[in-house]
Amino acid sequence: MADDDVKPFDEIDPEYAVERARQDAPGIAQFRSGLGVPHAEVVEWVRSWDTERELPRPKPHEIR
Repeated sequence: MADDDVKPFDEIDPEYAVERARQDAPGIAQFRSGLGVPHAEVVEWVRSWDTERELPRPKPHEIR
């Protein structure tokens, strides 16, 4: 979504907001526990897409 497509907070559909929060909760909990995937690992993974050496999705690990 482009920045000009971002709705003001008071125009966000409440059902959409609840669903997004539900989807984000596991990742937020994982991050708070000290697990995550560093940005550099994500970049390396994404850059491998559609190549002969596509990498598997990186697994979260301790990043403290």
